[in-house]
Amino acid sequence: HLYFLLTPLTAVLASQIKKHFCWGVTYTSTNICAVEGSTVDISCSYIYPPTYKVVRIIWTTKGHESQPLDLREDPQYSKRVRYHCSNNNCTLTIKHLSSSDSGQYFFRFITDKWNGRFTGQPGVTLTVTDVLNVPSVSVSPSGEIMENSSVTLTCSNDATQSRINTTWYKNKETVVGLGPQLVLQSIRSSDSGQYYCTSENEWGKRTSQLISIDTIDVSVSLHGAIVEGSSVTLTCSSDANPAASYTWYRNHHKLAHGPEGTYHFPSISWEDRGTYSCKSENKHGTMSLSRPVDVQCKDKLVD
Repeated sequence: HLYFLLTPLTAVLASQIKKHFCWGVTYTSTNICAVEGSTVDISCSYIYPPTYKVVRIIWTTKGHESQPLDLREDPQYSKRVRYHCSNNNCTLTIKHLSSSDSGQYFFRFITDKWNGRFTGQPGVTLTVTDVLNVPSVSVSPSGEIMENSSVTLTCSNDATQSRINTTWYKNKETVVGLGPQLVLQSIRSSDSGQYYCTSENEWGKRTSQLISIDTIDVSVSLHGAIVEGSSVTLTCSSDANPAASYTWYRNHHKLAHGPEGTYHFPSISWEDRGTYSCKSENKHGTMSLSRPVDVQCKDKLVD
């Protein structure tokens, strides 16, 4: 009977003895993500036998070395780290994070006995990502946009360490594309508008400035045959913002330039026939559109 009374007591004592003689480090989190330029705290608690006395504690990135370097003595970290330790808890604070700080971090304590050293494995993985900057938009080709040509808009962000999702919008509402580039094939008047892109990752979402894509339209005041002596007006218009200036050309020779997009023939002649081009231009760029003008002689008309 005495045997059965002692067994539970023996188990309890053995458990308590084992507990008192444990060594261990428990990290608050084993995976931490932070943004460049920010401050991060890496925390842990630790236990050791009561007959030992801790004489030194360190944080290190060299957890598998017998004598790892204390971050407070590492030139890469010394001016940016602080330890906050008490009551078997310790926190490492790292300021002004950069992408090179990504890696493994380990807590290690050393006691007053030769066999009393312990490093917490597997440590804490710190991942430092780029700050998500405001994206910028570029247009290619950067010069004059010709009718039926293709225009490529590119959304750029300096954050290269993290995955970025890019979305394109037109006129502040309509989603018109996904990915870093938006290609407008065979550009036409319906492509006119204000475009912008957004960059988004796990840290947030940023929006670019608006960029205007302005197309133009050229029309002739008369429909059908243009006869010698007729009064004819060529009209060039656009939705440009700010307002565009217009230049008219005939067979590549400059005719007129100004804020009005019209070119008027009080009495058109057969010699005025040819290809007329209008170039619309403002601070965002230029675009050209051409139309043929055919003039028929009066004596060639058939009633």
